[in-house]
Amino acid sequence: MDRAILLVDTDLGFLFWLGRALDQAGYEAFPARTIPDAMTLLVELHLTVGLLILNCSLPGAEDFVARMRHSRKNLKVISLVGQEPLLLTPGVDAICPKPSEINDRSKVAMLRIVHQVLPNTLAS
Repeated sequence: MDRAILLVDTDLGFLFWLGRALDQAGYEAFPARTIPDAMTLLVELHLTVGLLILNCSLPGAEDFVARMRHSRKNLKVISLVGQEPLLLTPGVDAICPKPSEINDRSKVAMLRIVHQVLPNTLAS
């Protein structure tokens, strides 16, 4: 399975932090702040991602997940949620509360969820 991960969230600081944590764990993280930015990355870089981590409250998120699933059958999806109820969006493999604090504890929790969703790609 591909080790490339597409991250989609409006919080630039969070994207940088999570991207760095994933890169340090042996993945390739590609951040985007909007769904259109994510689409541009996919097309312009010809990305084949194994995992999509996105904020489910972004406009068009559900349609984007459906399109990604249609074109990439083995794609795994983690939905980031804030204060809203933890409802599983169609096409999502796992939900993850977006950390309110960026620290080592939240880094370990995020990486644990990634490893659970992508068990065959654990970084060494």
